[in-house]
Amino acid sequence: MAQMIKKYFFFCIGLYLLAAGTLLAADYKSSQAKVRLLNKYTGKTEKITLKVGNPYVFDKNLHVLLRACYKSSSQDEPESKAFIQVVRLVANNLTTDGIKTLSIPLPNDFFIKNNNDETPKFIFSGWLFASSPSVSYLEDPIYDITLLNCF
Repeated sequence: MAQMIKKYFFFCIGLYLLAAGTLLAADYKSSQAKVRLLNKYTGKTEKITLKVGNPYVFDKNLHVLLRACYKSSSQDEPESKAFIQVVRLVANNLTTDGIKTLSIPLPNDFFIKNNNDETPKFIFSGWLFASSPSVSYLEDPIYDITLLNCF
């Protein structure tokens, strides 16, 4: 009986340590992200806080939407990652040769005020990493987005 209790005790301790290690290694979901937006043409920069699901308009024609944000646990190397979608309004009379567009439909939850002179172009949909901005980045001749942190 004592041996069975001892086995059960060590089994419970092992299960606890396994569960604790799994929880510590997990990423924590965040509801906000701090990003830096840059207009390369004018030099205008903004550090803004994006909330999940709330689009943000920069320079009247760049719409940024944060879909998800994760921060690593305290046990791991500090890392933040965010899934961001970007739509750019392009004047109809301009060519879009320098603008890389994605051939996927626009999400319904983007609130885009559009007049007849501008066409929305989906220019980015992907993960941004705070520690390695060059791994995944916005390829646009005018705009740049850098993830600073998730919180």
